[in-house]
Amino acid sequence: MKNYLALKLSCYCSLLWFGGNIYAQPVQPINLTTYPIPFGAQKLKAVDINNDRKTDLIVMSNAQETGFATYYGNGDETFGLPQSYQKELNFVNFDVADLNNDGYMDLVLSSYWFNGFKTYFGDGNQQFLFSDSYDMGAHATGVTISDIDNDGFLDVLGITSGSGNPVTLNVFKGDKSGKLHSAGKYPTLLSGNLNTYVVDKNGDKLSDVIISTRNWLALFYQQTNGEFLLKYWPLEMALVTIGDINDDKLPDMALGYTSYDLGSDGDSILVRFGLPDTTFSAKPIKLLTYNLHPGSMHLADLNHDKLPELIISQLNTSGEKTDSLYIFRGLGNDGFEIQGIYKLPETINGFTVADLKNDSFPEIILISEKNLMIMHNSGNILSSSNSPDLNKAKIYPNPVSNWLFLDLPHAISDIRILDMYGHVHYVSKYTDSLKINIQPLPSGIYIVQGFQKDKLLIVRKIIKL
Repeated sequence: MKNYLALKLSCYCSLLWFGGNIYAQPVQPINLTTYPIPFGAQKLKAVDINNDRKTDLIVMSNAQETGFATYYGNGDETFGLPQSYQKELNFVNFDVADLNNDGYMDLVLSSYWFNGFKTYFGDGNQQFLFSDSYDMGAHATGVTISDIDNDGFLDVLGITSGSGNPVTLNVFKGDKSGKLHSAGKYPTLLSGNLNTYVVDKNGDKLSDVIISTRNWLALFYQQTNGEFLLKYWPLEMALVTIGDINDDKLPDMALGYTSYDLGSDGDSILVRFGLPDTTFSAKPIKLLTYNLHPGSMHLADLNHDKLPELIISQLNTSGEKTDSLYIFRGLGNDGFEIQGIYKLPETINGFTVADLKNDSFPEIILISEKNLMIMHNSGNILSSSNSPDLNKAKIYPNPVSNWLFLDLPHAISDIRILDMYGHVHYVSKYTDSLKINIQPLPSGIYIVQGFQKDKLLIVRKIIKL
């Protein structure tokens, strides 16, 4: 039985900065399906739990509750009723993978106050059976499953910190039975870990571990003997997410900073590309977005062009979670451009991205306190159409002095040109190979928007000389 509610959200305008200036950006309409969650939800993972080639979801409750639930996918963006499970208080952080190589997903669940984590093996009958407890000797603040030594058996990377203890990487190596064996502790000089990434940072075919805090990255470079060499990279009060932004097979990072007001001289988004010598680019690409307060950040290719988009959940000025989601279109070596703000019906506690219907257009899956929300995507999150013609839109020359030429797909019905303060300078119906005289406009940066009726499909920046 499917229990869901489809919601269409209307659009309004917000102000965003681009290159230090402001322009109007509408909040985008979304196609949303929701499912109830039987507890206060805090964490979310998307994975094929029962090996049926359909993406399922695991939703974990907060530390004060004792439940979690699985939602088994139907392979078409819909899910059955939740299967409920019991857990102990304070167990919140988790990861999921097939630890014992039996074809079914297993669960690793950690607790801050337990000072470690526990493993639960999936039995193929929608059950998770307790297996073992593992002590890390300090407050557990994260767990990640990965085959860190590339031996074919999954390992667990546990993170500890808090109560005066530094952020420490705890490595547990797995065997063919799913048992884990302590293989080293690597303390840092940092506190307050946020996320853990497993990447080959230096291209030596060995997996490295990156742990982010608000001020630093801790980069653990794996050596040929299995040990890890620690280095640091400063962040200066930024959130960060790691991924290949420009499709060059090197890990890059996108950093999110808070911009509180029009007087801010900071940068909301910085992109630093990874370099083969293990460092990141010294000169970042910058995008200043007015009133951005980044919460969670995620990189995912939403339009199947091999360039990931940047997805950010918004906080308010008090640091509390809100109902707003920012999406920045991936431009590869040019970084990102703002695509839109998507307003959800409830406060966003967390989100992930997964292709629920195997069409190469992943959905954005979000949780609020009491609801699971599926943000549908058939290429329409970025363009309202999955037609590849939108990627062939031509607006030239750029920079431009006199005449601007537009050669756009037939899906475009209306054109607007705005300055960076949101003032509209030109409005017209689109006709084939439209020619616009912009000579009367003052020199500066402008935004060309292409609409299909009320749907914003194309956003391009031009420079008027």
